[in-house]
Amino acid sequence: KSNLDGMNFSAPLQYRHAFAKKGRTFSVNVNPGYSQNKGNSYLNSWTMYYADTLSSDLLDQMADRDVNGLSLNSSVAYTEPVTAKSQLMFSYKNSYNKSNSDKELFNYSDVDLAYTNLDTVLSNKYNSRYLSQSAGIDYRYQQEKWNLTTGLAYQYAQLHGAQVFPVEYSINKVFVSFLPSAQFQYKYSKKKILRINYRSSNKAPTVSQLQNVIDNANPLLLSTGNPNLKQNWQNSLSLRFSSSNTEKSKSFMTLLNATLTQNYIVNHASIAMQDSMVAPGIILAKGSQITRPINMDGYFNLRSFTIYSLPIPKLKSNMNLNVGGAFTHAPGMINNQINYANSYNVGFGLAFSSNISEYFDFLVSSNTTYNMISNTLQSKSNSEYYNQSSKLKIQAMPWKWMVLQTDINHQYNSGLSEEYNQNYFLWNAAIGCKLLKDQRAELRLSVYDILKQNNSITRNTTETYYEDVQTNVQQRYLMLTFTYNIKYYKSDKPAGNE
Repeated sequence: KSNLDGMNFSAPLQYRHAFAKKGRTFSVNVNPGYSQNKGNSYLNSWTMYYADTLSSDLLDQMADRDVNGLSLNSSVAYTEPVTAKSQLMFSYKNSYNKSNSDKELFNYSDVDLAYTNLDTVLSNKYNSRYLSQSAGIDYRYQQEKWNLTTGLAYQYAQLHGAQVFPVEYSINKVFVSFLPSAQFQYKYSKKKILRINYRSSNKAPTVSQLQNVIDNANPLLLSTGNPNLKQNWQNSLSLRFSSSNTEKSKSFMTLLNATLTQNYIVNHASIAMQDSMVAPGIILAKGSQITRPINMDGYFNLRSFTIYSLPIPKLKSNMNLNVGGAFTHAPGMINNQINYANSYNVGFGLAFSSNISEYFDFLVSSNTTYNMISNTLQSKSNSEYYNQSSKLKIQAMPWKWMVLQTDINHQYNSGLSEEYNQNYFLWNAAIGCKLLKDQRAELRLSVYDILKQNNSITRNTTETYYEDVQTNVQQRYLMLTFTYNIKYYKSDKPAGNE
């Protein structure tokens, strides 16, 4: 049971100035952010072990936690024309992230009848700072039908981590990287465009991944952090082709993307062959496991997506067809042996959207996805399942001041654990009334999940197992909303002219 409060805040600001000379610009971007997650959680677990002898383990604990983060991302860019068809861009980027994590875990005391016994092994206070600075130069060359941009950035990053409790220690790491990039665009015509983009980037480990403290939320699956983690290096290549015919209301788009990541952060799972002590007072029972994040090379992902849209005049609607697929090759470790998890998915969708009039429209859609997962080391974790999601949405305005809306969603899952193969409907409806001058305001009453069938089901796949999770969600409820649109347009035309 958890009682947590969370907050996220950001305020992106941008300033851009164009000089009198064509192609010469200056811009500044600043985005400060703050996040906080605090509260308490309770764990009451009774585990029975069927090994050589029958034994059981009881946990009754309460944890107070306070995790907060402060970030500041900024960039400065200056462009200078070299010739009539080319220009240079000089840039500087700065990223600062500071995180603090404070977790105090208390065991239940039969003497005090309260959670008063501080568990120093499972409690932890950890602070981290990550400062990344990069300077880059880009060269852009443009012809009538095509343009090419290439760039190279030098990045210097510092990672500092300090554990304050229960044992004081600190880590300091420096990462130096060269990050190339390239973009190419070719216009066959104004309506047919090919884009190719290459990008490289880094991502630092999170505070929870760096904390060398055991999490026993699942007594059969303990987890801990690794203060020696490195930042990853991701390379992504994408190709996109789009074509449109406005006269015939047809459009086509296809996307291909490939991603290769070095120093990818994965889990090293250790399955206990016998009862083992992993920390003072913490026993990993035979058959249970503990996971620890490590860096590994060899992660890559391929995905594609294609959509085609065309009109259906007799139905006064448009038809959209989409098809896509993805393949992921992810490394991992199980008892010091390498495991490769290969994930495949293929999807197909069909949608009809109306353009009957501004007072009535509808949408009918259906999407089906098939998923398959195979492991080179743990074949028992292999699985396959599929999901189908269908929707009917209708919106009508019988009068200019009234809006009626309803939608029915159907979810069907197959291949999950038997008790989770859900087949349910989600029905919502709303009535709205437009108010004030120019109908700038709207008062709307909405009813969600009229049939009280809403469910939240997800499948999580790891190196050693897969699990189906059903989460309690809010079912039937009412919501009254008031919306006011602020609009202001200033005309530069002299008074009296139209």
